[in-house]
Amino acid sequence: MARATRKSGSRYSSCVTDSLTPVPLGTWPTPMEPMPRLARALGLRPQELWIKRDDLTGLAGGGNKIRKLEWTVAAALADALRSDGRKPYLIPFGGSSALSIRGYHTAGLEILAQQPEALTVVTAVGSGGTMAGLVTALGPHRVLGVSAGAVTDARAAVATLLRDGGWPVNELRVDDRHIGAGYATLTDATRHAIELAARTEGIILDPIYSGRAMAGLVAAVRGGEILPVGVVFVHTGGLPGLFGHGWSPSPSRSPE
Repeated sequence: MARATRKSGSRYSSCVTDSLTPVPLGTWPTPMEPMPRLARALGLRPQELWIKRDDLTGLAGGGNKIRKLEWTVAAALADALRSDGRKPYLIPFGGSSALSIRGYHTAGLEILAQQPEALTVVTAVGSGGTMAGLVTALGPHRVLGVSAGAVTDARAAVATLLRDGGWPVNELRVDDRHIGAGYATLTDATRHAIELAARTEGIILDPIYSGRAMAGLVAAVRGGEILPVGVVFVHTGGLPGLFGHGWSPSPSRSPE
């Protein structure tokens, strides 16, 4: 996995031209918060690890679907007006489409405004829309996606969304080492990452998406796969998934 270097993502962000206006569903921008205790546990300086709180989007249980739905709902309403309200509109798998990734283009711009020194932005990859949108704002060199196993080939899913939206497709950084036995399973590394985030920062992650993404971040930092500066973790929500998963945390112990 190639390390990131400090480069501009402007060649990507210059591609946004569509005039469709998203329907406001969330509260923006979502917070950017430091994670100094988790940083220390991973051997980073306290000021080098941050969390983008897209679990706090202000609607229902929060999470990354809200940003994408703002665009898909706008398209659905436009279609309804054109067809006298008689045409059903299909929301794609995961809410991800060439249009809806613009929600995470906006999130990427928020990250640049809130944390200009961000060098590596880590996110879960399900249907691919979140990562694709971040890539359009930040460039592929700054975004590390961690596959949850929701699709057979996460890298191809992200590339297809970018290509369908008219964006350049260069080398994408996708870590697929944390899928384990499959999408619905909980790996030991993911369990450890969930517990570590909870013990050090009081941050609750889910076992399918954000937990896997944190496992990927931990592995990348400890393996020297990303530079130990300017690391931002995107919390994509998923808290309701805890209630239906059936996993339980290990007995309490001191932070590592």
